[in-house]
Amino acid sequence: MKETKIELRQKAERTRQILEKAVAEAPREMRRRVPNTHR
Repeated sequence: MKETKIELRQKAERTRQILEKAVAEAPREMRRRVPNTHR
């Protein structure tokens, strides 16, 4: 059961890294593709 906490932390770190990379790689594309999301 102790491994579950470590796995959750690792998954959280991976998801954060993926989100950060996606936003840093192409933040303009997201705005161009769907500019109505901020409205």
